[in-house]
Amino acid sequence: MSVLFEAEQRQPAHEVDALFVQRWSPRGFKQTEIDHVTLKQFFEAARWAPSA
Repeated sequence: MSVLFEAEQRQPAHEVDALFVQRWSPRGFKQTEIDHVTLKQFFEAARWAPSA
């Protein structure tokens, strides 16, 4: 899936300049659900991670 395709799917909640909607972000999220097993593994890894 290309970055351009993902940007075309995004719809801002309020009117903003297209530059913001079309920019690429490493924190962009997809609209797909995460299965429970993967989610539990994620939180278990976070639990074992060292704290700052």
